[in-house]
Amino acid sequence: SGLTTINQSAFQNDTALKKLSTNETANNAQAKADEATTTATFGSKLISIGNQAFYGTGFTTVDLSKAVGTPASGGTPTTLTVGSNAFTNMADLATVKLPKDSNINPGNFGNPTPAEGTTPKLKTITYGTNAETDPA
Repeated sequence: SGLTTINQSAFQNDTALKKLSTNETANNAQAKADEATTTATFGSKLISIGNQAFYGTGFTTVDLSKAVGTPASGGTPTTLTVGSNAFTNMADLATVKLPKDSNINPGNFGNPTPAEGTTPKLKTITYGTNAETDPA
């Protein structure tokens, strides 16, 4: 729950990775609902995800909505940074949840160049409680 940084290429092309949670309340009702999906959920202390950190992984949902970089000693939250292609080449990614007022580039998610004859599954990017559909 105290994880602040995920380095560049940390889990790149790890197709066996199906669940990841740095959420402080991993045993809550939402976590139990997420058990049916392949979900990456990040907690409030996360401030940085490196380039291609999750490139090519098999998640269907990436939840960064609570990742606002809350310092351990309290104080003002920092801005979460997501490196280029951190969550790309993810053919099964359907849902992304970002922090409210996020300036994270939606192009860092999904599969920008799907295989011929297929369509990207990513249909929803949520900012806090506001949803934008069909980010393509």
